[in-house]
Amino acid sequence: MPLLYKLSQLPEGESGIIKNLTSGDLVNERLKALGFEKKTIIKVLRRAKYNGPIHLQIGSTELMIRENTANEIYLEPAKS
Repeated sequence: MPLLYKLSQLPEGESGIIKNLTSGDLVNERLKALGFEKKTIIKVLRRAKYNGPIHLQIGSTELMIRENTANEIYLEPAKS
């Protein structure tokens, strides 16, 4: 994988480290309140069909976000 990629590109079962959020300020504030902070490990648990929501895990928290929001979150590879 490239050095930096979008959360929407992360395959099911894979993890990455949050590098940057590029959404608007209001969306970024909400994402940060949900645990989306730089250097946080995030894992894709499942993907809905037809570009539906993505089921994620951040620490012990599980949540779902839209595909278009996942396009605004940049990751670096998590070390295995």
